[in-house]
Amino acid sequence: MKKYKWERLKALAIRNLQYRLHGGCFTDAHYHALFPAVIASIEEGTHKSVFDIIDEWTAKAIAIIDAWDIRKARKLLEAFPAIGPKNYTTIECDYDEDGDWAVYIS
Repeated sequence: MKKYKWERLKALAIRNLQYRLHGGCFTDAHYHALFPAVIASIEEGTHKSVFDIIDEWTAKAIAIIDAWDIRKARKLLEAFPAIGPKNYTTIECDYDEDGDWAVYIS
């Protein structure tokens, strides 16, 4: 089993999220999906750009990931498959030798 520190996995997920949203992986389909939020901001009088909305939603997503505890390990790996091994069958969570939460994946 390979060991991953829980806080490290969350940091990798956040970095992956930021890259996908700000690193050029944003497609036209993503922009089209954001148009309703842009229109709503215009109707509310805040006039937010797509980029403002992306920044807000990124901050909200980071806060959610930061708040997750170890019980969300499987969900985190499903949402961000690039942060762990490609084909895993088992996930176990326990304290490591340093007293930190760790995720053991095989």
